[in-house]
Amino acid sequence: MNRRRVFSDDPSALWLILFLCIAAGMFLSRKLPVMEIWIVLFVGSAALGIRQRREGPGCSAAIAVMTVSLGAMWAVPGYLQQKGFAKETGRAQQYRVEVLTVPEEQGMRNYFRGAVCHPSRGCISRVYVYDYSREMKFARRYRTEAVLRTARWNRDHYVAWVKKDGVRGALSPSPIGRLKAAVLRFCTGKWKAHTSARTSRFLAAVFLGRRELLGDDVGVFIDSGCAHFLAVSGVHMGILALFCMAGMRLFSFPYRLRLIVLMGFLPGYACLTGMSPSAFRAAVMAVLVGMSFFCRRRVLPWNSLGLAGIILLFVSPGWIYSAGFQFSFLAVAAILFSASRVPFSTGNMPVRYAITIWWVSLWIFLWVSPLISFHFGYIYFGSLISSVVLIPLFTGVLLLNLLFLCFSWSYWCASAFGALLCSGVDIFWAVTRWVSAQNFSSVRYACSWQEVAGYYGFFFFCLAAAAWRRRKRLRFPELSGK
Repeated sequence: MNRRRVFSDDPSALWLILFLCIAAGMFLSRKLPVMEIWIVLFVGSAALGIRQRREGPGCSAAIAVMTVSLGAMWAVPGYLQQKGFAKETGRAQQYRVEVLTVPEEQGMRNYFRGAVCHPSRGCISRVYVYDYSREMKFARRYRTEAVLRTARWNRDHYVAWVKKDGVRGALSPSPIGRLKAAVLRFCTGKWKAHTSARTSRFLAAVFLGRRELLGDDVGVFIDSGCAHFLAVSGVHMGILALFCMAGMRLFSFPYRLRLIVLMGFLPGYACLTGMSPSAFRAAVMAVLVGMSFFCRRRVLPWNSLGLAGIILLFVSPGWIYSAGFQFSFLAVAAILFSASRVPFSTGNMPVRYAITIWWVSLWIFLWVSPLISFHFGYIYFGSLISSVVLIPLFTGVLLLNLLFLCFSWSYWCASAFGALLCSGVDIFWAVTRWVSAQNFSSVRYACSWQEVAGYYGFFFFCLAAAAWRRRKRLRFPELSGK
């Protein structure tokens, strides 16, 4: 295989199309949660596709309907289970609660997000828990008596209230929970010993996914439009992959053994950081790319994105309604679309790198801003200005942090890397605060779902028209007048 042509420009994206069909089916299942209807549609479209026996519009339409029906059938049980939980709200019940985030002290109570399991109704993840007993610890599981209610701001979210004497006993933590707690204690202990308090909180948030440790400082990231730096995503996975591959190469590990270790390490890191949609998507895409390298196959980025989406939705269908899931996939799609279409070229590498970052950031803004406005009621322009400075700086901070953790056994090396980390984080904070203080950094505007649908319909129509015109000009150059 030619190593210079690793990533293919093949326009076919079968897995991406299947992902879009499955996602559409999961959205439609919320409006029509009747399993029998979707089973009939699935069987009928499968029979129609078999009858066609060849490629054609009829066969393609049948496959599309069959895939949409498959997504709906997979999502309906979860939606019905969530409605079953709604019947248990408003009265004290016995639940099993797993603490997913570090509890925050709020006066007479602690606040955290957890997974709540009912003996007969199943489990709901990421419930907002108010613990008046103040006994529950991070990554532990407990038997509790709690009152479950639907959240006022969103009927799809739940809030659990645990009374002062509501904890009935502690359960043995899971192996992953023990590992999470151990890694958090080790890393925070090293950071607190060799860096400032702000740097320690920042690194815990961006490297371990513990955003709750930032406290009120999260608002600075939100106001500046830089909240995406707090989400464990492809940037973290890419830096970890390069660092691990370089380290294993120093010890003369065979190439395929390095890939195997990496494909096991990155999903483990995603589990340690809380398995958010962006982290899980990045880990799955990294594994798919690693498998392509291992089998010496050409990488198809769009198909990798689509297959990662299908895997995520079949693991957790409810993620289709998650803002993090939607932002993550749209941002990666914008990166794949724009990275090879930079309109300016120059021989100066730093200038070319800065132009590429700004160009990709502009396309991410165009792809994601309507959804951000729909979910949060703001349009953030500050990221268009700060990304050129913050993205290289953030990459450098993550690399320094990995070196710091690797050499933390040496007091002098840890102190030197800790001082560099403090300087980098201080610069990052200064730029973020400056952007958040500007009047143009954000505009308050909440898009309706009709406006979002209209925007994306017009936007993708313009992209399709431009692609058709470009393809026509390449096939018939005499029509362009050149």
